Amino acid sequence: MRTIQISDDVWNEIANRGEMGETPDDVLQRLLKIKAERWTQVVTTMRKRFGTQKLSAKVESGKLIVHFENGPRREWRLPPKSAKSALRTVTYQTIDFARHNGATELQILSVRNSLTDAGYHLTNRADQ
Repeated sequence: MRTIQISDDVWNEIANRGEMGETPDDVLQRLLKIKAERWTQVVTTMRKRFGTQKLSAKVESGKLIVHFENGPRREWRLPPKSAKSALRTVTYQTIDFARHNGATELQILSVRNSLTDAGYHLTNRADQ
């Protein structure tokens, strides 16, 4: 695997075209019509299915707080609920933070759910 830097616009477009549970790599492979059959088993085994440390995420006093048990903690000030572009940026920052610290896909989903449960909804780009 390689690491690349991409613009926020490209990241947002990948996220918009992604389906539930897909990684950015999955989305690009699908869009580029790359046959990744021989890699599917390798990538699946590489993905962590179970978290090794508890992750908690909550919205409190206009902030999203993400905390790994016995590990890093970060807070993000949330924009107004109608500011979809700014909310999308915060969402991606929290996902990057969670992934960087070893979160599973289900833990990342729980971070997104904490925003949704607090009324911060991301829909399609037309809502921005």
